[in-house]
Amino acid sequence: VRIEARQVSDRPSQSFAVAYRTSTGPNSGWFEFRPSQDFGEYSFRYTVPVAQRDDIVHDILIWADTAAQGGTIEVRSITITMGG
Repeated sequence: VRIEARQVSDRPSQSFAVAYRTSTGPNSGWFEFRPSQDFGEYSFRYTVPVAQRDDIVHDILIWADTAAQGGTIEVRSITITMGG
């Protein structure tokens, strides 16, 4: 999972976190990052468990301000690479 993000000029977040979750429960846990004022790439690896059903929902969760200071980030892209 790769996310391209940056701090915003008004109320910049000092840290944010990203997680991968499925509707049946397995998740990656939170991966925390420190954004800069310029767009940067932040990534983590997570092996998604084999689905036992066809109706599984996959989510990318973004916690924009892990310090709970009211900060925000701007996300330009999210890329999920499957396999390999």
